[in-house]
Amino acid sequence: GARAETVRRAAGPMLRELDAVEREIYQVRNESSQDPLNFPIRLNNKIAALAGVVGSAEARPTRQSYEVFRILSDSLAIQTTRLRSALDTLLPRLNQELQRAGLAAVVPSTDEMKPEGTDG
Repeated sequence: GARAETVRRAAGPMLRELDAVEREIYQVRNESSQDPLNFPIRLNNKIAALAGVVGSAEARPTRQSYEVFRILSDSLAIQTTRLRSALDTLLPRLNQELQRAGLAAVVPSTDEMKPEGTDG
């Protein structure tokens, strides 16, 4: 009822941002083996392809491989920054709305909230 609508409205901005980040990293529209022909590959596939190229050679990576790695790393960094921003700004707003509605807060269950560049 009203609480569900409150949650939907409060979660909307965060869910849209998380969805946008996910769609940049993964191709979420693939449902059959033919779908990669219709929908372009995303960062995860590009990174995996580069790893395959570099890993299959019995020599050090080429300058081109390093350049592609830099481009893909920069693109992934943009998306992880967007994700961190959503967790740092949108999640607290969502939790405030949930608290006002008398509902439990959303608490990340993995390392999403760990400061960047730390292991613990």
